[in-house]
Amino acid sequence: MQIVANVETYADLVCALRNRRLDLGLAQLVLDDCAGVQDGYTSKCEARLKKWGEMSLGAVLGAMGCKLVLVADDDSIPAAVRANLYSSRNPQAAKRPLVTLPPPAATIPAPAAEPTPQPALALLEAA
Repeated sequence: MQIVANVETYADLVCALRNRRLDLGLAQLVLDDCAGVQDGYTSKCEARLKKWGEMSLGAVLGAMGCKLVLVADDDSIPAAVRANLYSSRNPQAAKRPLVTLPPPAATIPAPAAEPTPQPALALLEAA
């Protein structure tokens, strides 16, 4: 898996999808056919005459072997939002601290070996 674009706006998304289509060497009509959308749909979306819809976006992403991933960048939360995260006016956020992404898979240690059964469990099994 590789990251092929950094998308922050809808315009970025349209550009990233177009670039991915071109990288794969797919014509717009071929992508339409592979994704199961009407002929000319990709052309209209890339020209911003239409917007990718909930179903069409998923179909096009799948046809191009792409997934959307939401990445939380807690350091980029604006100060005004950050000040209200734990305020009494926002009881839901006050219960939950910010969640950060785990480290990349390459640095996650392998799981430890299975622990040996506890003596109490061994007694229960024998009884």
